[in-house]
Amino acid sequence: MSDRISKILEQWSLREPALISVYYTHQLEVNNSMKCTMRVGKRKIEYNPARVNLLSDPALEEMLKATVLRICLRHPYERQPYGCTANILKAAGDLVLPPVDVFTYARLYSPEDFNLPKNKHFEWYAYKLMEQAKNAMNNLKSIAANGGEENEEGKSIDGSKLKPLEKLLKEGAEEAALWEEDDEMREIIKERVEQITNWGTLPHEIQEAIMVAQIGRIDYRKVLRAFSTSIVSSERKFTRMRPNRRLGYKAMGSKHDMASQLLVAVDVSGSVDNQAFAKFFRIITNFFKYGVEKTDVIQFDCEIKNEVLPLDKASEKIKSFVRHGDGGTNFQIVFDYFSEHRNYDALIIFSDGYAPAPTKNIPPRAKLLWVIDSESNYMENKDELSPLGRMCFIM
Repeated sequence: MSDRISKILEQWSLREPALISVYYTHQLEVNNSMKCTMRVGKRKIEYNPARVNLLSDPALEEMLKATVLRICLRHPYERQPYGCTANILKAAGDLVLPPVDVFTYARLYSPEDFNLPKNKHFEWYAYKLMEQAKNAMNNLKSIAANGGEENEEGKSIDGSKLKPLEKLLKEGAEEAALWEEDDEMREIIKERVEQITNWGTLPHEIQEAIMVAQIGRIDYRKVLRAFSTSIVSSERKFTRMRPNRRLGYKAMGSKHDMASQLLVAVDVSGSVDNQAFAKFFRIITNFFKYGVEKTDVIQFDCEIKNEVLPLDKASEKIKSFVRHGDGGTNFQIVFDYFSEHRNYDALIIFSDGYAPAPTKNIPPRAKLLWVIDSESNYMENKDELSPLGRMCFIM
């Protein structure tokens, strides 16, 4: 089997310089026990000789090409979307590849299989597939609870051939079992891709997708750290208890008292769950524990709810937050509240982002940060909300 792969690589060295360059960032290894034909992750490409033996040479080359393209797109080494299973990760990776006539033998999923639009990014597809899978599993449980019988292998609920989503749910997670976050490997791949001058036979659509994949994802830690630094102000006071840096105790030194006050507004309309709230409060507590004089928390949906709570008290009362579940959210009331209470220097809004953008902005002196509960919601709402202030997502 290694001889067949070696011949493919020899041909690639002449006509696929981009693929061969990225391929050599990984080690080729045999794995007789895995249940899939080929997979990538943890800096290696594994293949099962018995399964590879069933493939024709063109089919084997296509499978190897699809595997190397996954490396080019860096999916095996990205931070995995929260709660995403390996089979969904693999399928989401398929959907990113443009619908071009590159694959004849390799059966990859397409956006049309799941009634999803084209040209979205990897994480967006992963979240959408998770939503569809969750709904499908709930339907199957409902059928079983009502006396329905388990379907035959390869058969859909109505007895027809398995639909793509049902097939995805039945698939094992072998093909993406090695995927895990690896910052160093992402940088190695990015460097290789940026050095490519000859793309060989790869279509322009795939070249563009690979280049777009090299753009770094938003790191909420960096955004929050920068926002925290920007709002921390201080009042300088002179004191003889501290020496002057240049003249020592001959002149008064100075100390800086915390002066900034932060308002945190959390969306309790029912669209954000307790798990997201818990993570948000852990993050905010860590980043704004020091350097801010006071951090207050308010709850809102279509109106401001309940009393103002200090951050430590609010984080303890996550489970008691109001959930109206009607989906009604109004960002303008938060902006109005902030503008009326001029003692605050900065505003953080935690939400899923689904509400009309405010028409009246907060005072120019103040700073604003939107923290969105998931990357998919961030991508859906960033064009409308980002002109008003910084944005990041946490899950």
